[in-house]
Amino acid sequence: NISMSPEVEDAIVTFADKLLSEGKFERFSVQWFGGEPLLGYKTIVRLSERFLELCSIYNIEYFSGITTNGYLLNNRMFQNLVKNCKVTSYQITIDGEQEFHDNQRLLKNGRGSYERILTNLKSMVASPLYYHCTLRFNISRENVKSMENFLQSDGLIFKGDSRFNLAYHNIGDWGQGDRLDDYCVDIPDGDFSYYCSQQAISLGYYIDSPKMMLHNSLNCYANRKHHYMFNVRGVIQSCTVALYRKENIFGSVLTGILNHKKREDWIKGIEYDRCSQCPYVLLCKSGYCPLARINQEKSWERLCRLYRERIQKDFSLFILTKSYNDILDIN
Repeated sequence: NISMSPEVEDAIVTFADKLLSEGKFERFSVQWFGGEPLLGYKTIVRLSERFLELCSIYNIEYFSGITTNGYLLNNRMFQNLVKNCKVTSYQITIDGEQEFHDNQRLLKNGRGSYERILTNLKSMVASPLYYHCTLRFNISRENVKSMENFLQSDGLIFKGDSRFNLAYHNIGDWGQGDRLDDYCVDIPDGDFSYYCSQQAISLGYYIDSPKMMLHNSLNCYANRKHHYMFNVRGVIQSCTVALYRKENIFGSVLTGILNHKKREDWIKGIEYDRCSQCPYVLLCKSGYCPLARINQEKSWERLCRLYRERIQKDFSLFILTKSYNDILDIN
């Protein structure tokens, strides 16, 4: 079931209306994801119209983004999403050149998806509309070289367009689903995301990761007090990865039941006893990832170390982008 029923749509709007009516918010942000969210395109159109109406009633800012594979994102759909649905933020994954992308991202019929996705992206580049698009690259041991080659070939159409930013992520084992014995994608030994980001900057591309730090948004979305996720059946959750973990299921919009105590146990604030003296606490807020925290409660030192390393690398990338201003004040 890839589209929501009218009952679930109505219940989500009612939930949002009740939340916004409290008058605590200046901004209402909606993110569409899947599976592939554009398979439920009509749901996106209907709910966007109703969300925009709520924001008009309560006089607050509306922001919307989508994580999509880009295969269905033709020019007509893209134009409607930006102009009428106000979906102005996009994350689209490309896993290197066509050979490697199609090796990892096949259609049900076994054919590759690269060519059509690139065609849709070219239409976005040609559009004068204002939006932001993050091109996400998932790095395995097999496709690092292909990532490099992409920047010198098909990727050139995005170079110099400030609407497009690149984001590199090492693949990982998130424990969701089985892998075949002959599965040919291996987790890299080192942090190739940092290496690829450095290379992209040196070639004149825009990079996403330093902006995350500057906007103080490193804290995991699933760890935020006023973040809610709804699946097509109306189940209220928080994390988009731990879909089947009981800790991540808090109630249903259809029944109107929300287990607040369970959500409080999932969402942790700053742990002052442990973190108050850390120089990075205001960036991470002790909230790297609820799922990681649950899985590795006894090894939080490792999480802290990994997070400090990430922040330090993002600072380095920020300096490499030269997107800062130096002011020498002499009295």
